[in-house]
Amino acid sequence: MNTMQINNMPNANELWKGIGGYFDTLGEILCEFIDNSISNFRGNPSIVNNSILIKFKEIGEKIHITVADSGTGIKDLNAAFTLGSHAGAETLLNEHGFGFKHALASANPDNNEWLIKTCTVDDSLKGQYKEVKAPYILTGFSAEIVQGAFDSGLGNTGTIIEFTCSRDMFMTIRRGLSGNFQKMSSVLDILKEDLGFTYSGILSDGGLRIILAIEDNAGNQTYNKVVGQVTPNWEGFYKPKQGSEIYDLGDGSVKIEYVFGKIGVHPDTKKYYKKNMASSGVEIRINGRILAYNQIKSIWGKEPHPSFNQFLAVINLVSDDADRLPKTKTSKNGLREGDYHLNKLFDWIQTRCPIIPKNAEPLPEDLDEKELFQKLCEQKSIHLSAFGIGTPTVMTELYAYNNLQEKVRIDLYFGVGASITLYEGKKDKTTIKDLYQLMMYWDGCVYDGKKPTKGILISAEHPDSVKDIISVLNTMHDANGDNYCFELKTWKEEGIDYPS
Repeated sequence: MNTMQINNMPNANELWKGIGGYFDTLGEILCEFIDNSISNFRGNPSIVNNSILIKFKEIGEKIHITVADSGTGIKDLNAAFTLGSHAGAETLLNEHGFGFKHALASANPDNNEWLIKTCTVDDSLKGQYKEVKAPYILTGFSAEIVQGAFDSGLGNTGTIIEFTCSRDMFMTIRRGLSGNFQKMSSVLDILKEDLGFTYSGILSDGGLRIILAIEDNAGNQTYNKVVGQVTPNWEGFYKPKQGSEIYDLGDGSVKIEYVFGKIGVHPDTKKYYKKNMASSGVEIRINGRILAYNQIKSIWGKEPHPSFNQFLAVINLVSDDADRLPKTKTSKNGLREGDYHLNKLFDWIQTRCPIIPKNAEPLPEDLDEKELFQKLCEQKSIHLSAFGIGTPTVMTELYAYNNLQEKVRIDLYFGVGASITLYEGKKDKTTIKDLYQLMMYWDGCVYDGKKPTKGILISAEHPDSVKDIISVLNTMHDANGDNYCFELKTWKEEGIDYPS
């Protein structure tokens, strides 16, 4: 059989232009570089100053941009510049092995005005750093080892990315917004908001600092602002309200942190959380970083509509295992539709919130019974600790009759020394049945070898029938031969403001 060789080596310039089409705005490009810095910070916990400095400088009709971080530098330049390589990955933010190259190609499509400087700890000890500059050559190119001190403005190790983009690319930051954006500072205010929204869940713990700066021709900074969190203006919450849950999305458990609520118009933003069709629905984050938002139709089968404008759900998936999480797009500006992890997440959301709330629907009561007991638990812990009364045990997840197959959960238990107090409660009004439930807790503790000293039935209101029966029960004895000691309390008497 005759054969012929096929030459499939791509044209480097055409490939560069092709991989540069994954990002729609300069903000998305910068997020790719920021992701790499954050990944480096997370992969190297010894870094104390987790900072990123992004500087902008006008040069004629172009904008020169510098992105510098205080990390440990690029250890494997071969992996960093190889399409699809995971060899240098440090966390999930390096998931694909394409993003850095895609972002660089998008930032400088002519492949002629980019420069990377990087300094590892080993480089710093040798008094050197490495420099890689345009053009990107598919068959390989060189890194220059430069003798001298590395200076990013943030420390003596790290990475600096420099590139020059067109003014049109720079102005994509304000895409979708009307108004006068002639000044560079007004455009950077929008970028500051974008980054505060994108990295809200990471900025929240104070472990990341992003600084935006404008530099004039004399080297002076005419704009210098630190990016802060952009978070919703919550007015109340829909069930299941706030919390977290361990859940299996298909290949192992992840932690799902969630908030389902009603938002008001954010007073300090131009784009986000404006109580409109663009900022309602569900936003999905992975380890604090936004991946998708304004999700409605994919979950409830309904088109975005003004009647849903007040509803927002914030979902944050926490895991270090990429196989357990929904798959992201290569540019990390979205999640891949059809991924079964994502489908299971959508099912989870719909199960917890079957119908998307509308503006006309009232919020449920501020607190449910479980939340009231959680508040009481927290308050008792603080109170007992503040007064130095022994080492308190305050729990909402303690069981009685532990030696039996059917254990009974006590609404609230707290003990100090030999004193044990048990709580049973109802949100609004008790019945005689609730009083006997409290008695069962007491008998269960006795069965387990404990000696309860007090039982409290708590609610917003107690009818006369309950008051009559409690006086009878307090004349009776438990299996230890001790008198029952039951009391009636209201939430307000215990310091909980319910009903408001």
